[in-house]
Amino acid sequence: MNAFEHWLTALEPVDGAHACIGCQTGAEALTDDPAEWPARYFTRCVVRLASLDARSIARLGQLRNQYAQQIALWIDQPSPDDREPLLGLGFKGLPGPAGVACFGYDLGTYNHQRDWNNPKYWANPERWGQAFW
Repeated sequence: MNAFEHWLTALEPVDGAHACIGCQTGAEALTDDPAEWPARYFTRCVVRLASLDARSIARLGQLRNQYAQQIALWIDQPSPDDREPLLGLGFKGLPGPAGVACFGYDLGTYNHQRDWNNPKYWANPERWGQAFW
């Protein structure tokens, strides 16, 4: 198993559409320009970047918001400053080979269910679902 396959197995397998940006894994390749991306939703998208810059962060945000349920990210030349913006986008660090940075985003698990986020703890819970402004 090569380093990329080892890293990719850190995310659980899924059924459905796969896409790839910046490397070839046998899946559909996407260009760097979102205007050329297909108008469909991917179950998993694999992204490999040489380094992370502001443009890449913006593209990852757009990919996360509009195109993919799970994103596996590989950065060839990581910087100590890469972690903070990726954590802000909901990515988590993944195990991977030495010298590269690996992150993953999963829509289903990035935001845990909070006890207080329900009608019981809101003002006037007896009116929940009855009045709309």
